[in-house]
Amino acid sequence: MNSSIQTYERVQAEGLNQKQLIVMMYNGISRFLSEAIEAIDKKELALAHEKFDRARKIVFHLLSTLNMEAGEISEKLRSIYLFLIEKITEANMKKDPALAKEIIPVVDNIRHGWESIKLTDESIPKEKRSISGKNNQQVSITA
Repeated sequence: MNSSIQTYERVQAEGLNQKQLIVMMYNGISRFLSEAIEAIDKKELALAHEKFDRARKIVFHLLSTLNMEAGEISEKLRSIYLFLIEKITEANMKKDPALAKEIIPVVDNIRHGWESIKLTDESIPKEKRSISGKNNQQVSITA
């Protein structure tokens, strides 16, 4: 079974909603970028590569599960995700901590936006908290 789907199932079993999962993914991107910067500073370039790659994979996952039927917001998120993928790849290729440091505020800003959305388990019926879309792989929160 796809590890992404297993993660969703585990998170849902633990009682987290999709908003919380998305916030966790943004936290992961920031953490991996910070760890990549630290690895570069310590001249541990293989570790830096691994951390950049993990951050990029999370962004790819967010991009691939984006519900493009959601309208303008999904188009804007798509553009941001493509930008992040490009910048993470560039920072990784150049092993440039300054490039990575430029990306973190973008990620944190989006995460803060998700955190500010007022959704509670009570505001979303249980049947609406599940993954929707083809093959249960699209992220979408409906209220």
